[in-house]
Amino acid sequence: MWALDALGLAGDADERDIKRAYAKQLKVTRPDEDPEGFQRLHDAYRYALEHVREQAWRGDDEEGVSADAPADVEEPASIGQIASADVLSAPEASAESVAAAIALDTALESTDTEDEDDALDLPAFLDQCIAHLSQDDPTALRYWLESQPALWSLQMKPHIGRWLLQALDERGSPVSSDNFDVMLKFFDLDHVLSGVDAWFLQSLGYRLRLRHELQPGHERELGHRIAAGTPVHERFDLVRRAMKQLRRPFAWPGALWFALPYGRAPQMRRLVWNLDGGRIDHLGDAIDLRQAQFWLDAGDTSRMSTPRRAVAAARCVTLFWAVGLIALAVRWLVADIAPDQRGTEAMQAAMLLVGGPGVAYALWEFWIAIRGYLHWQCAPEGEVVRWPLLRFFWVPLLVGLAVLEQQLGYTVAASWLGILACVTAALRLCRRANLTFSFGGWRLLFLIPFAKGVFGLGALALIYPYFSAGLGATFWLIDALRHTRVLWEAMRMRFRRPVADSGT
Repeated sequence: MWALDALGLAGDADERDIKRAYAKQLKVTRPDEDPEGFQRLHDAYRYALEHVREQAWRGDDEEGVSADAPADVEEPASIGQIASADVLSAPEASAESVAAAIALDTALESTDTEDEDDALDLPAFLDQCIAHLSQDDPTALRYWLESQPALWSLQMKPHIGRWLLQALDERGSPVSSDNFDVMLKFFDLDHVLSGVDAWFLQSLGYRLRLRHELQPGHERELGHRIAAGTPVHERFDLVRRAMKQLRRPFAWPGALWFALPYGRAPQMRRLVWNLDGGRIDHLGDAIDLRQAQFWLDAGDTSRMSTPRRAVAAARCVTLFWAVGLIALAVRWLVADIAPDQRGTEAMQAAMLLVGGPGVAYALWEFWIAIRGYLHWQCAPEGEVVRWPLLRFFWVPLLVGLAVLEQQLGYTVAASWLGILACVTAALRLCRRANLTFSFGGWRLLFLIPFAKGVFGLGALALIYPYFSAGLGATFWLIDALRHTRVLWEAMRMRFRRPVADSGT
């Protein structure tokens, strides 16, 4: 048979002899040096195996097999035909079929191997590929891929590349962008004709690069992406400190202590958010998920949460205790306190250290409530807010309550309700109309008259509830007229009935 002659074997050679002869000739016929010779050797290897297995299936034990090729066996295909042949389509490929195909193309490492199973273990080979992708530099990775006999087959190489992509997608191993590009280029998957979805490749490359940058020692690369708005000379220290905190197991004392500096919580939230757009569930093997979720909540100024309140309370306690203890130490060292007054002084100091943080935290909650109230009222049209209908009629509701309280004789309550309606409507109109007041330069001359006017209006509003209520209603009406079209469209979209389908 021509295939056995090409391998230098006799007609009674078995499958093991064919594999050993193929492995021996592979050492002198490499695909990168002589592709045509390698293809002829590969064709002879395939047809020799096919012939031996066909003889074994038929039970033909006769000697002296003809050296000519069987009539029912096709002639070996050319390199171009084999490269373009769809021997194993990607949708129908399976792990078993790919492993069987690789077994046909893989030779023994040495001619004296006595292992009975010469087929390549596909999962183990994929593990080796992923290990080299994660650890090697691009040059070493390219050299290793080119030196693997399992990847010399022009037919099986694209299928191995697809299975490698699937394994990387399932495991999410850390791979640098340079190594990922080397892998795609080696397996000829870096163009649209490869049949692999370009969006999938982009998404997979992003996730693998993120895993690579999250590994210790890659903070500088990570900083260029998640801390782009930070000065260059501060990025490395910032990201290194943040990643050190994110890798620690979550504990309330440690997290609150790290969040004490002003602005630390929003900064950490921005870094965690920039990792993957706030999606942290798949990063559990690189960072502590509870730690990351704590910073996402603590730095979110758009809503209240337990971590945000805990950080504010910790700051109040730390500030009051630090200042209070220093002041008390100075007083006890400098002032001459009588012995009978020391107990009273200690009691007052204890009340200050205990009650002071509570009062400061209550003021912070009050300030946050005021900011939320103003944002609710002054948000531009089109922005999603809670209770939009109540928000629109809030000022008229306050005006009506002020008039009703005045009619019932509750002048103080009416005055405060009128002032609240007037201030709310004025701020709503100014912010939504982008009106600003600046007293810089020569405008500083008008500061005192402006302050007198505001003070006079406040006094009139406090004395005459009808005046403050009427002023608030006027401001609200002006703002409503300015946004008539937008409000009408919003109301129409909110309350319109769905049109029944006519069936046409």
